Amino acid sequence: MIYASATKGTFALHAATITAASKSKLFDDYVKELEFSKPEILKAMKNMTPKIPLDASRWEGEMYEIAKTFETLNLTPKLHEGAADIMKLAQKTPISKENRQTYNEYRDSVLSILSWFKRRTNDCRRYCRSSIRRLRKR
Repeated sequence: MIYASATKGTFALHAATITAASKSKLFDDYVKELEFSKPEILKAMKNMTPKIPLDASRWEGEMYEIAKTFETLNLTPKLHEGAADIMKLAQKTPISKENRQTYNEYRDSVLSILSWFKRRTNDCRRYCRSSIRRLRKR
């Protein structure tokens, strides 16, 4: 669980950051900065972020489990609750209908996901607010 909190949590952070950069019209600048200062992060983003929808239905639940574990350790669960929100959103992308065998890794998946996330940002905000309300009731 600790391993998944770092790996899958990071994947969700990458997806959220790419989306925010795109929505802010800073995507190209962000990529250029990563190319210069953190090429290993850019490589990891390009490798894994487009594939998130393939596993997001499983990973959403894992993120909630990790959040609960962190909370029992007196650490904030919010990071992984947010990661669960990203996984829920990723399940609505067209790529989520694919699997590892049918996934086309040669298309520009990052841009496909980005364009979908752009259209869904308002849905995500509503979902995140309702998730927060639901979690506060627990």
